[in-house]
Amino acid sequence: MDQDFVALQWVTGEIEQTSEQFGKALLGYADDVSDQTRLRLALTHAHQIHATLRLLDIASAVQLAREVEEGVQAMLHGRIPGSESNLQVLLAAGLQLPGYLRRIASQRQESPLDVLSLVNELRVRSEERRVGKECRSR
Repeated sequence: MDQDFVALQWVTGEIEQTSEQFGKALLGYADDVSDQTRLRLALTHAHQIHATLRLLDIASAVQLAREVEEGVQAMLHGRIPGSESNLQVLLAAGLQLPGYLRRIASQRQESPLDVLSLVNELRVRSEERRVGKECRSR
């Protein structure tokens, strides 16, 4: 499947709104880490973003969204702590994704190096192997 930049322009606004909702849910969880409901809501938003991006075949954005979703899921299941630093990285990644998508849509090409450090930071926190510059998984 080829990258669909026109469709990306159509859904970027929706992804931006979902990303804002993700951020609010994650901040709500940060206020009360015993309230798993907020974290589940954040996971739902992260999953929605990830699923949408998979359909568009924008590999670097899919990878970032997948790492965010997996990070929230790992936190929900107690595999990584709900620490302030872990929450900050998840929040930063979730909120930076819409800007990255706008750049991709306007330039009509991916720039995986723009999100590589965030992907690797999320992977380190989930104790996953870092991704190198040459790697782009779907």
